[in-house]
Amino acid sequence: MSHYQEDELDVESPEERLEEISETVREISRHLIGSGIQYMAKVSGEMADDDMVRIRNNVQYRADALKIQLSLLLDIQSTHNDIAESVGPHAPYPSRQLSREQFSMFDNIVFHSCSLFDYVGYLAHFLCGLGNQAKKSWGSVAKALRDDENEIRDCIAGPVIRRLDRRWVSQLFDYRADLIHYNARLGGVMNTADLEKRERVLKAYAPSRFVSDMSGLRKKAGDQHVTLRFAAFWLTEKTLDSVLRVLKNLSEVIENNRQIPRHLQPIKFSPPDEESDADE
Repeated sequence: MSHYQEDELDVESPEERLEEISETVREISRHLIGSGIQYMAKVSGEMADDDMVRIRNNVQYRADALKIQLSLLLDIQSTHNDIAESVGPHAPYPSRQLSREQFSMFDNIVFHSCSLFDYVGYLAHFLCGLGNQAKKSWGSVAKALRDDENEIRDCIAGPVIRRLDRRWVSQLFDYRADLIHYNARLGGVMNTADLEKRERVLKAYAPSRFVSDMSGLRKKAGDQHVTLRFAAFWLTEKTLDSVLRVLKNLSEVIENNRQIPRHLQPIKFSPPDEESDADE
């Protein structure tokens, strides 16, 4: 095994990690359903608030889609290694073409992560703005929460959104903008052939620009080489965990913006008693 392979950051037990991600998506679903009921009971007073349901369902769709993109990348990597083994160590092998398929799937994970944050931003603006349906992206909401003159500046969910945006989400959006407008970011590729075992393995590594742009990942990696699989898991997990934190705070937003007196609530609902992430 080469030094390059020894000195790498990769995922152990990807199947277990993927199941943990699935559980996070299910927890997001539970919070979205609970927030929908809570909003209807305490703010709109309607048994079926179409606006809230529509926005909530869109957030759920994007969370599910993000997990699917990660699953597809893992499936593609498995298929590519099956192809590598089948051709043997001596036969011609399109490693460049196959690795580009993997990098394009990683780009999809970046795009879906940003899209999910935009939908959450829309939901946050809807709740902080008392039903204002102006379609605001994550970036515009984060900016509004930093503006002393904006009506949603004091929203309870503001501190956690501002903190997430400052620490890493803005970095992700900048990286996506570069992908869309200026540069295709491809990572390294290692095509290893074992002549004795007559085996071949294709391994892709994360784009160096992604690692350097994501300060949290850069710190975790240190001098190690980050596999594409590790970067994909890191991004998916960090996105879903961040979204879950925002949703927990939005539950407090609904309670704080109560419009329906308790004795007139059409639905009796109490959210789980959870610690708030709203502190700076």
